[in-house]
Amino acid sequence: ILTAFFEFTIILVGIQEISRDNDNWLNILLRSLHILLHRGFKSSLTLPIYFLLIMPFGGLIYRSEVFTKLQIPQFVEEWIFEHWLVVPLIIFYIWVIWLALKRMYMLPLVILQDMSTREAFHESKERTQGHLIPLFIRILITGTLSVAVASGVYFGLYFLQIYMDRLPNVIATAA
Repeated sequence: ILTAFFEFTIILVGIQEISRDNDNWLNILLRSLHILLHRGFKSSLTLPIYFLLIMPFGGLIYRSEVFTKLQIPQFVEEWIFEHWLVVPLIIFYIWVIWLALKRMYMLPLVILQDMSTREAFHESKERTQGHLIPLFIRILITGTLSVAVASGVYFGLYFLQIYMDRLPNVIATAA
């Protein structure tokens, strides 16, 4: 969890420092390390919950190798579908999405505003109060665009590879 926290901290601090025209990688690394040592251990009880709730849903935008290992085993999924537990599972997912939306500002506030996790918890709740549906729609649009752009790049590269594979045959038959 601390590794993922450190990765995310480097990204946020890096974006903030670059926007201030201070893109010295050593300063970014040292500031991120300071935040990890100052906040990471104090927040060790709430950060795992945050990462387990929010980061898997943000996987389209931000991926961490730590969370690629988290998967529901196939036999558990099969058992859920065989025993008609899909409805409670859907209700659980809706609740988790609601909770994740309510807490989505928490980690950036801890990292960038130097708030305690308790302060960030309440500030995130206040910032999202009455804005959950617009936030959900923006995240959905961002995720959809991210998938569309990535798919376009992948298909473009795939067709370029097919073209490049056929190119030597065209040159060889022309000679």
